[in-house]
Amino acid sequence: MIKALCHLFFAILPFIGHTAVTFDSASEQNHMLSEEKIKEIGVTEWTLKNGMKVIVKPTDFESDEVFIRFTAPGGLTSLSPEDFAAGDLAAQMAWESGLGHWNCDQVSVFLYEHSLEIQVKIQPYSRIIEGTADEDGMETYLELVNLYFNSRKFTKEGFETVIAQTKETLKKKRSDFDATFEEAVRAANTKDVLVPYHIHQEDLERINFKRAKKLYEMAYSNPSDFTCVMVGNLDPDEIKPLVNRYLGSLNSKGKSEWPSFKCNLAFAEGVTQKVVPIHTRADSLTRVTLPINGKPTQENIRKVELLSQIIEGRLRKLFREKMSTSHGIDVGYEFPCYPMLHMPWMTIQYRSESQKVIVLNEILLRELKLLIEKGPTESEITEAISQQSRSDEFWLKDNYFWVASLSNYYMWGWNPKEILKMHEHSRNLTPDSVRFLLKQLVDIQNYSIISTQPLKI
Repeated sequence: MIKALCHLFFAILPFIGHTAVTFDSASEQNHMLSEEKIKEIGVTEWTLKNGMKVIVKPTDFESDEVFIRFTAPGGLTSLSPEDFAAGDLAAQMAWESGLGHWNCDQVSVFLYEHSLEIQVKIQPYSRIIEGTADEDGMETYLELVNLYFNSRKFTKEGFETVIAQTKETLKKKRSDFDATFEEAVRAANTKDVLVPYHIHQEDLERINFKRAKKLYEMAYSNPSDFTCVMVGNLDPDEIKPLVNRYLGSLNSKGKSEWPSFKCNLAFAEGVTQKVVPIHTRADSLTRVTLPINGKPTQENIRKVELLSQIIEGRLRKLFREKMSTSHGIDVGYEFPCYPMLHMPWMTIQYRSESQKVIVLNEILLRELKLLIEKGPTESEITEAISQQSRSDEFWLKDNYFWVASLSNYYMWGWNPKEILKMHEHSRNLTPDSVRFLLKQLVDIQNYSIISTQPLKI
């Protein structure tokens, strides 16, 4: 297979390379509007005249690794229901259509030979172009991104290929445990409003080629929609002319063509309990979800993380005392409309034998109410802060963490300098102040409990 790919690569070699995109003299002009150095976190920030913002952070965590992500808010949920299927498959159809003068096979081999990875995705709440390259491959990578904006291909052949592939996939598709469980959780938490969209056979019969093509063009037409983050083994001074040439030269479209997403969702009131029958596992997975009050901010998001650590530590210890095992309990928080911050919730999840679920839920809820009423101990706070610091120390040396964090902070309008000040918001916390935070942020009156139940065969 590798030999076949190499033969194909050498066959198409004369047709690919940096001559694929032609830039006139205007493209070599300065397309940079402003530059800012954020020394505290080692970041260079450029604002281009077309409205795109580019953030570059050099690191030495990996000797030859660069992560790149372009993110724009607004995805499938911005579309009308009749456009969901076309929007969901549009990026895949474009991939099958090729890029510039290249067909799909040529693009695949080119990426393989140059150690590049690139994905274009229209997700529920965002549009993304992301991937990896090494330092020597950055010009090629940015040239490909330029093609995605300026030389998009969307052929009838690519459209029909994806329709046929999706039909076959749906025929063979078995029950997906993760998808079934996540859908049940989200449906319970939002009264069936926020359910992941799944394509059905009848949807494929209604997809229109011209409409799918238009949706793809709308999704990647306006550079000002996107924020680009690059992290890894790179030099901002060397990258700057490439950014100017390949990204700065993208034509500004003014107002975005993609419809904006307006979220008016609310967490379901009261207590919701549901059992999901499943045949792929012998044990039960249980998730308790509670809404987090208020909008996340740079200050309180770290406090929510700390509360999650405290709750997890308390429940893990209690489960071990009562049941001789922690049941893999995990506590965290989630933005179900990510990258939007609307309606965050806290999740408590564990695995157990199905006959133990009722008892474990009683222990969990009783202890959670006690913790909110009386607050944690000093030692629990100390251990949670220590755990948080160890986690920070690990992730601050990870390129993907920086790509995700910088993308989030710029999308949310937060100050990126705060990334390195994360644990400052956890200082000087006392049992009383944590108890106040728990009462303020965690709504114990509204929650859902979703458990899977193994089917007997």
